[in-house]
Amino acid sequence: MESKMTPEQKAYYERTRRPLFRVPQSRIGRVGCGIMTVLWFMLLLTPCAMFILATTGEIRLDHANIPEPQDHPLISLSLSVDAFNSGLKISRSWIAAGEEQTTCVETVTNYLRWRSDGTESTVVFCQCYRRDGNRWIFEQQRMIACDAP
Repeated sequence: MESKMTPEQKAYYERTRRPLFRVPQSRIGRVGCGIMTVLWFMLLLTPCAMFILATTGEIRLDHANIPEPQDHPLISLSLSVDAFNSGLKISRSWIAAGEEQTTCVETVTNYLRWRSDGTESTVVFCQCYRRDGNRWIFEQQRMIACDAP
């Protein structure tokens, strides 16, 4: 069955029924739309993350195979509140130097403070461990970035 629309009605229909967003035709446009979609969902999930942070006090991702993983998070975001300082504590760690029997883990902690007494806001330390059979034995801690053990 054919449409009984006049040319003016067809032109009006085409002009008013265009999609709100056009699908990008270039690769850059598609990648840009993908990035914007991911950023939009991250923005939408921010209240959920803040609720978890407020109720548990910490959001944490751990390493799978590292000595003392409870002390060396892959990334950790936690609330830091005391009498003189308040803010967020962001910790991250990685294996900085390692051999077959010795491993050094570098941990960096940054503070984003909304109330501060003026103390240092970045802490870097290196902890080295020695393998003894199936266990790791703590050897030393240095308050600087790791270098070769």
